[in-house]
Parts: sequence; C-alpha cells; structure tokens
Amino acid sequence: TLADTSVEDWDKTFAVNVKGTFLCCREAANRLLRGGGGTIITFLSSIAGTLLPNDSAYAASNVAVEAMTRILAKELQGTGITANCIAPGPIKTDLFFAGKRGEEIERVIQRSPGRIG
Repeated sequence: TLADTSVEDWDKTFAVNVKGTFLCCREAANRLLRGGGGTIITFLSSIAGTLLPNDSAYAASNVAVEAMTRILAKELQGTGITANCIAPGPIKTDLFFAGKRGEEIERVIQRSPGRIG
C-alpha cells in the first residue's frame, strides 16, 4: 500500500522509471536535433491506466513517464522528431506473478484481450 511504501522504495522506482527515461529522452532529443530528426519511443506499463491498490509508486512513475513523453512531443513539434509511448499489457514474467493470487491474475486477464502475453 502507499502507506506502507518506504521513501527508499519510492525513490528507487522513480529513479529507474522516471529519471532513467528522462536521461535517455534528453540525450536522444539532443542527438536527433543535431541529426535532423527521428523518433523517440518510451515504454510504460499498462498498469498506469488501471490505478490498482498496492501499485502506487509503480503506477505513479509510469504516469510521470507518459506525461513527460507527451510534453516532449509538443516541445519537439516542427523539428522532425516524434515522441510516443508504448504501454504493453501484462506479460508472463516472474515479476508479474509475484505476490498475486489466482483471482488477481484472472482480473488482469479479463481487463486485457482475455489473455496475457
């Protein structure tokens, strides 16, 4: 829960998801501006749109990446550079299954196209 999230865990999540993306986007934008154009693609989790309990730091960091990418796209308008987000659905990984009960997994499957990747 948010109430149980340590500042260290919150900061670590934002350092990886937001700061890491920021640093990559900044470098890409500067290089692409010098190079005459291109595409910047960021990745976030589809969990950002679900706003489920117990995912506050992860979801908030993903929403931050989405906002940053949308703003970057507007800032780069007219430069020949596009910026877009990709938000894939759930994927069968150990991280996905960690701490989830069967009914939680089933709810996720029902929100996606009836399956997980």
